[in-house]
Amino acid sequence: MKALQELIEDISTLREDEIDCKRLQHMVAKHQIDINQISGIEIDDNSDYFRKPILQDLVNIYLMYWPAGIVSSIHQHCNFGGIIKVCKGKLYERSFKYLHEQLALKELAAQNYKEGDILIEEPNAIHEVSNPSRTEMAVSLHVYFPGVQNLSGSRLFDVKENKIAILSDKASSFGWNQPEEAFSEVSSTPIHII
Repeated sequence: MKALQELIEDISTLREDEIDCKRLQHMVAKHQIDINQISGIEIDDNSDYFRKPILQDLVNIYLMYWPAGIVSSIHQHCNFGGIIKVCKGKLYERSFKYLHEQLALKELAAQNYKEGDILIEEPNAIHEVSNPSRTEMAVSLHVYFPGVQNLSGSRLFDVKENKIAILSDKASSFGWNQPEEAFSEVSSTPIHII
């Protein structure tokens, strides 16, 4: 818990004009988070992935728990970027570009990340994150900036069901399993990955 507390203290000292990707990446990289020292979380390995809020300020910090084999929806973070550090296990990320004219998601990259690795989420990037292990849970630290008050305007893509959604300010995650009011728009759109 000490390293996580030190990271929170370091980030909390920043003024708004001092917050940028490079500085936050350096801060996250220098702290070795031991998730075994974080208490108060009951983990159900059969559940969907979930996040524990750590800090809600000029930046938001979450711990994300990824049960074995879980895959996030393909989603876009609207108007904010982030830094992800793998604290336990492995993650796999696929990044995309939405080609509106072709109704397609073009896969730009796919990469594996191991414990200690850092992913950079550019503002408005589209990606899918998964835990490739069939047996082990993964845990990651997420630092989003600027601090996100809600997910309004962010998009979800469902290639299997041919749907695209825009999240409302009532959305609590980048997932499809939310109440109807979490979506400001859901359209049936034949979309595919190229």
